[in-house]
Amino acid sequence: MQKTRLILILVFLAVSMASKAQVVFASGNASGSTQLIPWVGLNICVFNSTVTTNACGVPVSFQYTSPQVGSCPITGMIAAAGSVTWGGAGSSATFLNYHTVSGSSANENQRFTFGSKITKFQWSASGPGGPAEPFQIQVRDGGTLVGTFSFTVPGAGLRLTYNVSGPQFDRIDFVETNAISADDELLGDFRIATAGCPLAMEQFTTGLQTMDDHSIRVHWEATDEVGMDRHVLYHSTDAQSWVPIAEMAAQNTSGRSEYHHRHQDAPKGMNYYYIEALSLDGSSFSSHLLQAQIGDDIRFHVFPSPAEDRITVDFAGLQGEKQVTIANMLGQVVFSTPSSGDHLDLDVSQFQSGMYFVKVRAGSGSNTARVEVMH
Repeated sequence: MQKTRLILILVFLAVSMASKAQVVFASGNASGSTQLIPWVGLNICVFNSTVTTNACGVPVSFQYTSPQVGSCPITGMIAAAGSVTWGGAGSSATFLNYHTVSGSSANENQRFTFGSKITKFQWSASGPGGPAEPFQIQVRDGGTLVGTFSFTVPGAGLRLTYNVSGPQFDRIDFVETNAISADDELLGDFRIATAGCPLAMEQFTTGLQTMDDHSIRVHWEATDEVGMDRHVLYHSTDAQSWVPIAEMAAQNTSGRSEYHHRHQDAPKGMNYYYIEALSLDGSSFSSHLLQAQIGDDIRFHVFPSPAEDRITVDFAGLQGEKQVTIANMLGQVVFSTPSSGDHLDLDVSQFQSGMYFVKVRAGSGSNTARVEVMH
């Protein structure tokens, strides 16, 4: 009798542990491709309403469940990249889209509800103003809580990416557990995956190259494309207003498919790009934000961004001795070296995840580019 009871207890514990382990939380990008949730009609006030969109055939609804301030636009905005909605310090230029979290010193909660079951949910968090603040994410399936995890919205100018994955779930609640200040925080670039989504692309990689004639060559590769329609390249000078500048039919070949476009007469200053790949069933996949700067004296490019282990600094034909310096978001120099070649390959595997500034000096001129490291 005691042996039977012990076996039943062990079985119960095994089942309980297995059920608790079904939903997994991790920092960094979700493994495999994910589908960006597109917020059509940006700068929408959702303070006292629900915004609904569609990602890869899945209806997605967003709402604030415990707003603490008067009305929009102080908080509760779905907004385009490149600006902070209500004037906090810092920038959100690395986001394709985001929404503000807080406009008060009280806790504010948000909710995503999915019309179909999903298996992955990825988001990025940035603190454009104020100190780092703790949050909680609650994962639910059919109303049942299947996972609770804590994460941090980092301080000013920083950005972190998180993800949860599991067999299935259909609701995500963001719970602000300790609103330290009334400074705003941002959550954005939400991505999902379902059993029938994302698109059949095993890999999707991108890169930029600045040319001697002030043009910028954008190239990207897809592996094992299936059921794709076309690729559209978008350009912006402020990461807010986007214009399609090239469209190409999908190759839909096994193995590697290569695409490229040379943007002639790219304007001086910072140029932003991203690629949208559209499938025959109407779903889509968006690349990370790409950027390259055209300057008067020093022209170079850093890729890939985001980078995991290595980056390349391409000096685009710049002759002579160069000094390359890399600084973090706090302005602290983390690497510096001279270079006389036409490119420099660097190991960044020991860098902490985050945004870095790569500065190149040559003679009396200098220029700076940004690169994101994600592990």
